[in-house]
Amino acid sequence: MGSPAASESPGPFRRFLESAPVVYGLIAAAITAVTGLVAPDRLIPEPLQELKPMVSLYVAAAFLLAWAWRKSLKRHVKSFATITFVLVVVVATLNVSFVRPVTYSRESDVIERHFLVGGTPVHPEDRGRSDEDLIKQAGDSWDDLVEIWGSGYRWIVVGYAASYLLVVLSVVLSVAASDLAQPRKGQKA
Repeated sequence: MGSPAASESPGPFRRFLESAPVVYGLIAAAITAVTGLVAPDRLIPEPLQELKPMVSLYVAAAFLLAWAWRKSLKRHVKSFATITFVLVVVVATLNVSFVRPVTYSRESDVIERHFLVGGTPVHPEDRGRSDEDLIKQAGDSWDDLVEIWGSGYRWIVVGYAASYLLVVLSVVLSVAASDLAQPRKGQKA
């Protein structure tokens, strides 16, 4: 058992966390929540909904690592801002191109869910039908969606997910490289 003085001194990880400015911690917490757990369905559509908790863990880990590397990141703040802008445009383009709402009526409730969709349906008889009708008819499971749009659908999902994770990482690195992430005068780095 340790002495009372030993139990009162914070460990290295706690000292590391306490060295971050409060505003950095608040921004990190907000971005972690907004990009993961409470992200709108339009940003993380079906079939990626189950990954929301993983996205939040990814963002939290990225903020911790970015804080550790903040001094070297600061030299590249303009690059991170430019890359973030480009990635936001890419994700927005993918979102507009491949995310569609599907409305379900259940008793007196109307539920709207957003789905990543593919290009042209595999089956010729399905061509010309709306994405909403295809999903309602075939089903909304992963296998059903692959059945509608074929194996290329997997690449759309992987591309969208990777682009989303890259834009989130770029935002994290931009925040870490900014002056918000730098210790204030009187604080130790």
